[in-house]
Amino acid sequence: MRPASCLFLGTAALVARGIGSLPRRVGKVGDRVRALASGLAETMQSVASLEHKP
Repeated sequence: MRPASCLFLGTAALVARGIGSLPRRVGKVGDRVRALASGLAETMQSVASLEHKP
């Protein structure tokens, strides 16, 4: 894996985790953002795993 994608993956995971820990009072907007962030993190993980395959 390239260092750049590793760094991006780590950042995406941190952002998703930070958004996931937002208080519930944020409501529907927070839920939507949280879902988007976790989807993005999952996409980046699958892309990274594809890079490893020969």
